[in-house]
Amino acid sequence: MGGGGGGGGGGGEREKGRYLCCTTQEILARISQPFRSCAGTLYCRRKLGLPLTWTLVLAWLIASSPEKPPPAAQRPHKEPKFPKIPNLEEYHQDPEDHFWDAFPNFSLPYGLKPIIKADRLRILINRYSKDWSAYEKTVAKRALKIITKGAISFTSNNPPPIRCKKHRICFFHGKEMTDIIAQWVDAKIVAGPFKNPLLTNFRSNALMAVVQPSKIRPILNLSAPKNFSLNDCLDTAKIPKIYMSTAKDFSHAIYGAGFNAKLYKFDLVNAYKTIAAHPSAWRLHGFKWLNRYFVDITTIFGSKAAPAHFDCIGLTLVLIAISMSRLPRNNVFRTLDDTPVVTPANSSLGIKFAKSYKKICKFVNIGLAPNDPKKEKAFENSTSRIILGVQFNTQNLSWSLPKTKEIELQNLIY
Repeated sequence: MGGGGGGGGGGGEREKGRYLCCTTQEILARISQPFRSCAGTLYCRRKLGLPLTWTLVLAWLIASSPEKPPPAAQRPHKEPKFPKIPNLEEYHQDPEDHFWDAFPNFSLPYGLKPIIKADRLRILINRYSKDWSAYEKTVAKRALKIITKGAISFTSNNPPPIRCKKHRICFFHGKEMTDIIAQWVDAKIVAGPFKNPLLTNFRSNALMAVVQPSKIRPILNLSAPKNFSLNDCLDTAKIPKIYMSTAKDFSHAIYGAGFNAKLYKFDLVNAYKTIAAHPSAWRLHGFKWLNRYFVDITTIFGSKAAPAHFDCIGLTLVLIAISMSRLPRNNVFRTLDDTPVVTPANSSLGIKFAKSYKKICKFVNIGLAPNDPKKEKAFENSTSRIILGVQFNTQNLSWSLPKTKEIELQNLIY
């Protein structure tokens, strides 16, 4: 036994050495062929659960992807909202002062400027909260406080001033970035531009650009720099916990509603930008674009505290709509700014909920996304749509992953 083991080990070393002398192409050619185990069993890609297309297996092995997901639809051409702002040949360099002449301007306000109509929301809460639980009434009370007094930062200490560099991807989309920031300033949710920071201990956070199929989305990286970022300075124990629905939860509701159940999804527009930040947090929300400084005076996407600030407002809106429409609560789900709903095929409560929810949002000055022609972002009275990342079909009570997600997941396996 001992000698046999030694011989086997020597053979293994020789086999290992033989493969080490091969080129990468030779090795890949060898392992692409069917092979037999020590017991004589023949194995091939089909038995191992691998794709029959060898080019895809090869891509996994060398960490590349010959079968990439279908490219996102080319972003539709959008005319800039501020066409008079000059286009720069190079956004890595600071422009001349005249570049900013056509840029909108918004000075820092002297106090909080609420966006949501708190007085109107209070009327609705007082009218429909009689049957709410103590917890739900507390959530509504906190929502009113955030709207009227501003969202606080939940910092555990006094974050030091910082000056972070912009991510390089911002410069590749400089024209779009400039136009979107100009829209923020024009909408009075961002103050600027300023030649110098106006606030003491100003934090200029890292600016990023997220490339989405239909647009470029500028965001602040509040997790940089490491150990000194705004998110690092938050006292997580003070941030209220939030609860979000899952695709599994929604699938159970579809099963309960039965065949041909009706699906709805509502999406709030610029949800975080509807909540004004407390003035004490303004210095923490700074950023720099080109050679000018700006201050975001609303809650920021990327802050660990922002979801908790918005969640109580979103939940309050849904609770009011449920009370108005009399739709059972186990038919309504929430994931921050998304509100999926399912109702039985013969029920009209979904339509009533939709009318109530839209009426409430308009009344308190919160924007809702229009129904999406592709039936993805927002839709009503449907039987087969993508909700919470899963394709649901109530005609045959089935679910599946969207095709684009299937391909993306396959190409992540290598």
